[in-house]
Amino acid sequence: MKRLVATWLLVGLSLGVPQFGKGDICDPNPCENGGICLSELGGASFSCECPDGFTDPNCSSVVEVDSKKTSPQTKCRKSS
Repeated sequence: MKRLVATWLLVGLSLGVPQFGKGDICDPNPCENGGICLSELGGASFSCECPDGFTDPNCSSVVEVDSKKTSPQTKCRKSS
């Protein structure tokens, strides 16, 4: 019985060891400015979900906004 337990323990550890060595590509978080790291299939690469106002693969570039295009001036009319 002890031999069977030892065998299963050895098999379990040998299967689990490679997982410990890989780690998580998103730890520590490579995304800047509050970006959310999303690991890709297989965990070999990642992408960042950037908050508003930031862009590029690591959310490190500030998005410049043309104020003329983002704040349209409209006139309100009172309906009767």
